[in-house]
Amino acid sequence: MRKTQNPRNILYLVLSIVIAAGIWYYVDEFNGRVVTQTVTGIPIEYINQDALADNGLMLAEGEDSGTSTTIDITFKGNRRHIVQLDRSKIRVTANLASITEAGVQSVKPDLTYTDREFNSGNTSVEEQSLYMATVNICELSHKEVELRCELTGNVAEGYSAGKVQLSQTSIAVRGQEEEIAKVSYAKVIFDIGKNTKETVTADLDYQFYDEDGQVLNLSGIHAEAGVRHQGAEADGGLQGSSRRTAGGHDLGHQAGERCGFR
Repeated sequence: MRKTQNPRNILYLVLSIVIAAGIWYYVDEFNGRVVTQTVTGIPIEYINQDALADNGLMLAEGEDSGTSTTIDITFKGNRRHIVQLDRSKIRVTANLASITEAGVQSVKPDLTYTDREFNSGNTSVEEQSLYMATVNICELSHKEVELRCELTGNVAEGYSAGKVQLSQTSIAVRGQEEEIAKVSYAKVIFDIGKNTKETVTADLDYQFYDEDGQVLNLSGIHAEAGVRHQGAEADGGLQGSSRRTAGGHDLGHQAGERCGFR
């Protein structure tokens, strides 16, 4: 006949497991098993780019620009602490304020933490994929391109959209010389809808086009001033208004007496 196990022995066994787990937790948490963890693809944020523009310069950005875009960092610290570290809690910046001439140069990346739980006291850097970031500084070029407005949709019977007129026929852009050379003109498109009789509002954006009428997706091209668009004349009092930020600049539309920029 099988002998019944003493309940006291079972209690001792459970208690032993609990004590062992507590000791393991204490050693791991407070005596600190130090480990490393590598966070890859941390974006480098270049600050004080306005200072470059003041000197007629700009930062060339993109995969083929020669400018460093990301950095990999290996961190070291307490295991239970370090495993919680991810890319969202890390910020890497590089200051461009001291650069005064064009050319490929080096700047030091600076590391900060966006989570207060992490600091230089409990988290250290074991290794970095780069200790100096490479920046390609180019001369800032300027150009004026034709500004066009395309009206789409239709007004109701008895109404007329009128002739679109522009109070400003060009827009000043800036960027790398080889980039802005591709820009032939800029255009906004306003869709007034179908059989329109009353107030029309729309969010508009301008785009750059090449000489073949193809849209250009050039991140290094910027308009030098805010753009405000006013809409087309419509018999019968068709009017409307809207404003938005487009390409970093203020752009709005008002369907009224004319189509213009200021």
